[in-house]
Amino acid sequence: MARIRSIHPGLWTDETYVSLSPFARLMFLGIWNECDDMGSFEWSPIKLKMRLLPADSVDAVALLDELAEARCIMSYEASGKRYGAVRNFCQYQRPKKPTSTYPQTEAVRNWVNIKARSTRDGGELDTASTKPSGELTPPSTKASGEPKARKGGASGEAVGNQLPTSGEKSRQRKEGGDSSVDKSTDAVASPIDPKKALFDAGVALLGVAGLSAKSARALIAKWFNTHGEEATNAALLSAAGRAEPVSWIEARLRMKVAAQDEAREASRSTAERYRRMAIPGPPADQRKLEEHA
Repeated sequence: MARIRSIHPGLWTDETYVSLSPFARLMFLGIWNECDDMGSFEWSPIKLKMRLLPADSVDAVALLDELAEARCIMSYEASGKRYGAVRNFCQYQRPKKPTSTYPQTEAVRNWVNIKARSTRDGGELDTASTKPSGELTPPSTKASGEPKARKGGASGEAVGNQLPTSGEKSRQRKEGGDSSVDKSTDAVASPIDPKKALFDAGVALLGVAGLSAKSARALIAKWFNTHGEEATNAALLSAAGRAEPVSWIEARLRMKVAAQDEAREASRSTAERYRRMAIPGPPADQRKLEEHA
């Protein structure tokens, strides 16, 4: 069952989050709704695609891989089933009566940072109620049985931030109706620049296609100069999830240029036709003389 979740304002300016492709960002938020109260969810690309992005032509497997590469989520296995977990989920989500649906290992509980929730709530977490029966077997394990996440994996210590590069301390609203924020910090999230965020997302998208950051920035700047920011941004958004985003974007931009040329030609032809229709004919007396000649 999908659940209501809260979004910390610092997420919108988190460097890792804004570097994800647009659809990966959207899926990441949707996965929060699919998680149980301990931050685990069923790793089923088909179900997640149908529940979170039913109207979009995207590859859910590729999006999950992208989120795992960015260390936003991890995957593990339990009793032959595959599950996922959201990093630091328990640090930012505080349901009144948390319930667990999916099994977790100690390493997974460190990944979702259950200790942060028990510390903030002022009491110890009843771990017995959060351990469904079933033997847990991570897909890739070390000698200690710790799940191995992509690019470094989860350590045995609690992960300190919601995403790897986030430096803000949580000011999450309480779900009990208290709208006040944590007064222990005066940090205020800086306003995000939409143009920069979209530009950076485009760089990340082209990076997945194999371009270096420098080449991607130069190519996007070239598109901006040739076709304008609005057309380029629309093409970048439409290329999310495509196997060859550069070819897709350039084709979209060529189609737009062709459509503009066609519209200009149609406008010119129409103007010429009306101009000719507005030319007065010869005087009537002159026409009669020409007829009798």
